[in-house]
Amino acid sequence: MKNKIMLIAKILLMVMIVIFIGLIIFRFVYHKETYIDTLNSKITDVGDILSYTYDINYVEEYKDNIIYSTVNEIEYYIVDDSVLYGRVLIGDDKKLYITNDIIEKTYLILDEKIKFIYSGKDSDIDICSVYVITEMGQLYHVGLANSDISSVFVDQITTPSPITNFININIAMYFEDNDYGVVVLAENNKMYYVPTMIEYDENILNVLDTYIIYNDGAISNFFGNALVDSNNNNYIATTVVVANELIEELKYSPNILIITNDNKIIYLVDDIKVYEHSLRVDKVIVKENNNINVILENNEIIEFEG
Repeated sequence: MKNKIMLIAKILLMVMIVIFIGLIIFRFVYHKETYIDTLNSKITDVGDILSYTYDINYVEEYKDNIIYSTVNEIEYYIVDDSVLYGRVLIGDDKKLYITNDIIEKTYLILDEKIKFIYSGKDSDIDICSVYVITEMGQLYHVGLANSDISSVFVDQITTPSPITNFININIAMYFEDNDYGVVVLAENNKMYYVPTMIEYDENILNVLDTYIIYNDGAISNFFGNALVDSNNNNYIATTVVVANELIEELKYSPNILIITNDNKIIYLVDDIKVYEHSLRVDKVIVKENNNINVILENNEIIEFEG
């Protein structure tokens, strides 16, 4: 009986060993990571808010762009699983309201006296995005991204000085239908780009509402935090490559690659961390049908449509 128990125990042990070895083989043969070399890659937190000051008389330079009056209402139209349309409007009491014109209801969303409202997006796009300046110089963003009107939000934007006017001016966009292209004038006679509130410069580039690239090549996330390396030095962009879909060969599957002045590939992770790839770029080739080849220093190729 004792020998039989020992035999069964040995058989069970052998079965467990075989299963364990099988799991290891399965993990490393069939489920190994397929990312292009990331052994020496780095990930760091984004840095502080970038700050720029320009010796520009904005009021004089852009006097023809200053908006001194705006409409009292802005229409929106949203289609998802349902349909919602209505208006964001300044009421007779100068407070801010949103309407659901399907059921003819009006809702108070900001109990402040409103001076101006302005939209940085065409009304035929499925989102409601409206900026608001109050009589006290406060700046707000009103947003609604789906047909549930109860999800409307009103966020106050911190500003370096009370805001006086919107500016009718274009921001360079990677694509024309980016949401945020709003510039404001403050009481200190400076112009600021919303939402980063970094002082305005005509060479600012907005990349898919994810990155802002400045005239010196410095890069920030959409909220103005600098993309910095592990030594807290600003990365400097020379090339931006945008894929039509997520790039699965790269860790965290980005769809936007920033190539720096020293040929590094970087991209944001969750908007607050910067991933630096371990391999540098040799060259970028744009082929027919918008096929892009990013050729790395070891001759590996990251290929995608963009």
